[in-house]
Amino acid sequence: MRELLQLLEQGQGDAIVQQHDQLFLVTRTSEEALRSLRTLFETGALCDILLHSANSESERVCVPVHRVVLAACVDFFANKLPQSKANAWKVNGVPDKLLRPFLAYLYTGEFDMSTVDGWKEVALFATYLGCTTLVGLCCRFVERHVTLEDVVQVFRFARKTGSLPLIQSVHAVVGRPDVFRSFADSEDFLDLDADEIAEILQEDTLSSFSEETLFDVALRWILWERDNRALVAGTVMSAVRFSCIHPGALDRVVAKAHFLRRDSSFYRQVEFAREYHNDPEGQHLNYHRNNRQTWVRGARESLVVLGGCCLTPEALVEDSVLSSEVTTLRHNRDTWTGLTKMPLSRVHGSKVRGLQFASVAVLDNFLYVAGGFHDTGDCGDHVDCTDVVMRFDPRISAWHRVRSMLSPRRHFQLVAVNGYLYALGGTVLRDPYQSVERYAPSQRRWQHVSPLTEDLDAFAAVSLAGWLMVSGGREFGMTAAVRRVQVLDPYTGGWDERCPMWTPRANHNMVATSRHIYVLGGEVQFSDDAAPFALTIVERYDPFPNQWTVVPGDTLPRLEAAAAVVNDDIYLVGGYDPAEPFVPSDSVQVYSTREQTWRPAPSMPRGLMGACACSLIIRDTDLL
Repeated sequence: MRELLQLLEQGQGDAIVQQHDQLFLVTRTSEEALRSLRTLFETGALCDILLHSANSESERVCVPVHRVVLAACVDFFANKLPQSKANAWKVNGVPDKLLRPFLAYLYTGEFDMSTVDGWKEVALFATYLGCTTLVGLCCRFVERHVTLEDVVQVFRFARKTGSLPLIQSVHAVVGRPDVFRSFADSEDFLDLDADEIAEILQEDTLSSFSEETLFDVALRWILWERDNRALVAGTVMSAVRFSCIHPGALDRVVAKAHFLRRDSSFYRQVEFAREYHNDPEGQHLNYHRNNRQTWVRGARESLVVLGGCCLTPEALVEDSVLSSEVTTLRHNRDTWTGLTKMPLSRVHGSKVRGLQFASVAVLDNFLYVAGGFHDTGDCGDHVDCTDVVMRFDPRISAWHRVRSMLSPRRHFQLVAVNGYLYALGGTVLRDPYQSVERYAPSQRRWQHVSPLTEDLDAFAAVSLAGWLMVSGGREFGMTAAVRRVQVLDPYTGGWDERCPMWTPRANHNMVATSRHIYVLGGEVQFSDDAAPFALTIVERYDPFPNQWTVVPGDTLPRLEAAAAVVNDDIYLVGGYDPAEPFVPSDSVQVYSTREQTWRPAPSMPRGLMGACACSLIIRDTDLL
């Protein structure tokens, strides 16, 4: 199979690969078939239906075509042809001059927009017939060629067609920072009606702009014809997410629209935002969580890394061994950016510089940071293990301290499952905890639940489909790592055994994608006096057959690395190479679950070990 994949990548279409002496595979078969179909279409051979335009018989354009190609490529024909035995079909909506180019496109996948007087004609009939791939080409044309002068016209045309992909493409154009700034200052923008303004301002594509800026844009539109537009101000202002405005700035922003205070719709939106900010723990309730007003603008996740230790000479001199910084790597950028800093001095005292071996979890796009140990800047001196839990809100870029855990913990696992946070195991000094505690944000309290079945250290945990899975680790007092995998049913509180991993692991990472669980990194130790051996093998768990599979390709050898899933890709961050003990690495490796390959990502600003990683949806305006 690996040989076949290599041949596919190299484009050797005539290669034949023998598999197990029985199965023979020929690559590029589909391309050869399409090429043959194209030849048959051009020569009119084996065509079994005649398509013609809607004009009179004397002016009619007729093109022979294959029914199976129509049904495979066009939704309209896929629904109509199976129930019809007609040998000819009148095609409404397709201009005469475009009928043959359109049918040729079904065989070739090529459509030259430069030969079309107006791409709008193509978009109209492609949408009407349900040819999604051709609609996609029109979307790409819009994103590449629409200018500022055409935005309003194209926006209204897209709304008229009702094509969601086309509308989204227009919003993608409008959402570009340079385009939106110019567009919002133009007279064309002021000529839009209330529904059009609201549709534009509510889109996630405007993630580069703060809600305060979008409020000012909406207010400018209202003030242009204040007497008339004040009546529809509630519709326009509903597109502004007041809950994502910092509470300290909310009153100042609202004061600009003092003349709208008697508008009931506007008043309800502002009051909802105030109630939302006044009850941080209640922000996880469905009433708040399912309200678009509380969503961060942006559709894709970003990698976030925080805490960790950097034992470099420079860090020792600068007294910054432990880190309090939170940095992010955006999905569409190739550089790291500062996001915020953990408020450690406010929580633990003015001398606290950083945090290591904490644990993080993301619940409803809130970042929770719990436990770990901190010191005064010199790793290993005056170490304090903490029970403190902090929450970062990317909506307003603010920290909030929540109820502390029942026990201080480090080297433990914090996992979000079914709206709860679970803190599993960990240590204070050297003895591992067996206890598990659960935090319910709406109840503002932690409580003990079913403990681990044994005293485990250096294990990993993750959630998938409402279950909590624990893998590997070491039993207390033992050197050897284990292969054991257990699952906690949150509803019954019982632990069940699952298929063990192929490789025993400790101090490893375990992450969940949309369909599978992956374990990567970690170590094994073959004797008490032997140095840990860093594992590079990656395993994937499929919960339905309850089976582990070794994934092709190895990671770099890393201990004390962090891992996170971002847009279904796996990121392995930092750590250190056992060949260079305690020299922190700034490397970032990415595993594509779709392509099943590893690739390097931009390095972190500095090497870290014992850091934490997760994924968050962050607005561009939140970056420092």
